[in-house]
Amino acid sequence: MSKLTALIEELLEEPGATIGEDTEFRDLPEWDSLKHVRLVVGLQAAYGIELDRDEIQQLTSLSEIRRVLAGRGELHGSPS
Repeated sequence: MSKLTALIEELLEEPGATIGEDTEFRDLPEWDSLKHVRLVVGLQAAYGIELDRDEIQQLTSLSEIRRVLAGRGELHGSPS
């Protein structure tokens, strides 16, 4: 299981939770601003990075998270 998948499962509080790559987090009934903050903190801890405000605002779906991480060289071509 990738770091990103584990983090999303933890945030959704559902082991094995799956969401589509382009599912907007805001469309998930269980998603709220606290979960978004936890996502940011979790990504920063898991990948040892500091996200800036623009990057934080872009974290709207799995595909966008992967794009932000890839832009920082954190995915190295694998679906983390």
